Amino acid sequence: MKSYVLDKLVKYHCFNCNSEFILSEYKIKKAGRITCPYCQSKGIQSYVCINDKDKLNKLGCIAMGHHEDPEEERTSYEMTWGRIEREREK
Repeated sequence: MKSYVLDKLVKYHCFNCNSEFILSEYKIKKAGRITCPYCQSKGIQSYVCINDKDKLNKLGCIAMGHHEDPEEERTSYEMTWGRIEREREK
């Protein structure tokens, strides 16, 4: 899959429930507005960003990324989540 790129990772802190979570910068831009996944508070703030390609590559399977080509995105989804969904329906 040629269009796959690693996303910059951003770590957030929620001041309401004192939790931390990581999101990809790409998904943040697509969502437009984010809230804490634990308590849905808007009282969050970013404080760490990883955009070094070498560090992102060292994360291996826990790194986040996306396909820039929509057709490759659909193919990748079908190969993974589509397959899981079909198995669950059995």
